[in-house]
Amino acid sequence: MTEDWWPSEKEWNPHLSKEDWKELLDDSSVFTDKSKIFLKRLFAIGGESTCADLAAKYGRTASFYIGVEQGLASRVMKKKKITPISDNKREWKFPVLFLGRHVDKTKDENSGDYIWKLRTELKEALEEIDLLHDERYPLYEQNHDWKTLIAAYKKLLKENQSVAFDDEKYKWETITYANNKDWKEILLYLLGKTADSKKSSNLFYYASLNNAKSFIEDFRLTSVMDSLCDESTDLDKRLGDFTSNINQLTSSLDEKYARPNDERSASVFLTCHNPEKHTFYKPSYYEKLCKYLEIQNESAGKKYSHYISLIADFEKSVVNDKMIMDFYDSRTKDYVKSTKLIAQNIIYTLFESGKNLVDLQGEGFMQNEKIQKYKNLLLNTHNIILHGAPGTGKTYLARKIAEAMGCSENEVGFVQFHPSYDYTDFVEGLRPVNDNNSGQIGFERKDGVFKKFCERALKNFIDSKKSASEIEKEASIDEKLTSFVSDAIENNIEFEIVTGNKFFITDMTDKSIVISIPANEKTNELSLSRNELKILLSAEESIENGNDIRAFFNRKWRTQQDSYNLVLYKKIKAVKNSNKNSEVSRTELKPFIFIIDEINRGDMSKIFGELFFAIEPSYRGAEKCRDLRTQYANLQNEPNAFDEVLKITDSDNFGHFFIPENVYIIGTMNDIDRGVESMDFAFRRRFTFVEVKAGDRIEMLDDLDEEIRDEAIGRMRALNNVIWDDKNKSGTESLSSAYHIGGAYFLKLTELGDDFDKLWDYHLAPLLREYLRGMENEDEKFDALKKAYDNPAENGTEDR
Repeated sequence: MTEDWWPSEKEWNPHLSKEDWKELLDDSSVFTDKSKIFLKRLFAIGGESTCADLAAKYGRTASFYIGVEQGLASRVMKKKKITPISDNKREWKFPVLFLGRHVDKTKDENSGDYIWKLRTELKEALEEIDLLHDERYPLYEQNHDWKTLIAAYKKLLKENQSVAFDDEKYKWETITYANNKDWKEILLYLLGKTADSKKSSNLFYYASLNNAKSFIEDFRLTSVMDSLCDESTDLDKRLGDFTSNINQLTSSLDEKYARPNDERSASVFLTCHNPEKHTFYKPSYYEKLCKYLEIQNESAGKKYSHYISLIADFEKSVVNDKMIMDFYDSRTKDYVKSTKLIAQNIIYTLFESGKNLVDLQGEGFMQNEKIQKYKNLLLNTHNIILHGAPGTGKTYLARKIAEAMGCSENEVGFVQFHPSYDYTDFVEGLRPVNDNNSGQIGFERKDGVFKKFCERALKNFIDSKKSASEIEKEASIDEKLTSFVSDAIENNIEFEIVTGNKFFITDMTDKSIVISIPANEKTNELSLSRNELKILLSAEESIENGNDIRAFFNRKWRTQQDSYNLVLYKKIKAVKNSNKNSEVSRTELKPFIFIIDEINRGDMSKIFGELFFAIEPSYRGAEKCRDLRTQYANLQNEPNAFDEVLKITDSDNFGHFFIPENVYIIGTMNDIDRGVESMDFAFRRRFTFVEVKAGDRIEMLDDLDEEIRDEAIGRMRALNNVIWDDKNKSGTESLSSAYHIGGAYFLKLTELGDDFDKLWDYHLAPLLREYLRGMENEDEKFDALKKAYDNPAENGTEDR
């Protein structure tokens, strides 16, 4: 018997109406972006699911959904002052959002253990605000590696343009023909019944459809097609209705002939109707694409909508590639334009045209399979450490992971730890500065490399949440402010506050506007926050005096800067906007990856300080670290970027810091280096450790000549099999895999004229002597290693 949903209304009811939920949904302090992504996915799956099923279907981990649920439930209860239900063991908060029950494992042993069901009122509110179609909240995780596919296709463009495009030109002919045609004409064309059809029937199973003429001329067909193309209705529902309607239309036809009632057929009709929003689809290459991306296929009836979401994401990379777009622009100039069709054509060509991924794998394009796994692990855990033997290419691998994540140079940070490295280098500290006026050396608080990096990531994270109109407005204000200040500096313009004090603008940085106040003996130079002035200029309400500024920023007291900000605010506000209409688009949320090389060579406690708390993956973002301030916070006299996000306006409370959600950390370390054991457990548990073995990074030798590469691989494997004598044939102490020889050593062959003897004499022999120093039978072991290196076939050229 199926277990009842818990709790029942008699047991507990939060008494929240649909209108209550709509009000809460509009409150960003309660419903964060993550909350809405979670609820959108749950709503899309029918409003009932386990966290494990959500993770398998849409991405992320089950723990991600559990964490989001717990935070959301707590915020709702706090906002509405609701007391949680208790079962005498613990308090339960999730019932404010859901009803729940255990999963019947006899029906689905692979599902999660507990299923959540959206409360009716919440579900109705989500439906009314149309969360399902809000593109700000992605249904699927779209952090996919498209660079490899783009590179593969560009290689095809150089080698075989017939495969790359010419054989697929009929697709553009089809959408061009269909433009402004009625459904009868389009169907005749698709079924190959017109002189213009050419290869269009390749798109369609049904060129031999029995009694095609009666099907096409059925008066109900237009209504069926119009219903399929009605964008106001959910796509999955339209596809389901389409199947039923086509079955009715073709019910009198011979059963042995297929009916055009599937998702592939529907995709053809949708593409002919609107090639800007839809494109052609085939289940086989959708499934191959999912396999390549290591994501789960959707079930029948929902595959096409999932495929379209993947194509839309891939399309972003395609349109940014000049070579590809120039290629297509020159070949499709006489046809209807469709960048979605370009994206589809690339996927089809790589997966289905005979030049598929299996072939490409041999050419090195698909060597990123392992990198894809590292990337997915990093996305799920936020912090990983690549460890293993020296020379296995861990630092190079870290950069390749960043590349696979789609990071540009500005989105990757790098530092190498060493024993002298500390908090002042990494987070912030005092740095000597030269006072040009007095000639004295003083000290000034400066941000460290990691804090600066996090500030860049934070800006991207914040900007990605803004609409194009918000970005356009901010750009316009920033342009106006910059132009005004630059003009004031250049022309030495004098300004005056209400008390009569005159001042001049002397300098401007990314964060500050520096003013000179000649008559003020105590403070003749003052720094104004550039961001604060931009916020004032963006405000809807009018600012008339200093008290308005204090009230606007919710401060207890007025500051000295308010009087000067007021003057500049009024002057800039009065300047007319320029007529520039530069195109502004939304900012894409990007991952920012910080690589810490030789992470175990630094003193973790000394370097990270209070950041031990912040690097915990579950404490990413502003809300979880509201109380975290840096060690030199008391030296900050203006709000930093993190204070601004937290809306900190009290100068005594400046200096906050948190790690944004789009920051990922990759550490590298050699297992045999000193200091490995000094890495304490508090630090270790915040990272996922991934061993990189010598055999995992064979591809790093691909730049060697083929013959030399094969010999290098054979010698490396034979040598490593003896280094780690796992069977301990000698019966004495032996080395471990931590002492393996990595491929980086064999890259030195290039500078040694491909001389393996020189590589041994100059590099490998001294290293192995050091490894074996003090061990029993040291010379005997060294001779065994030399023999393995010289005679690889005798010691096996496969990794043990």
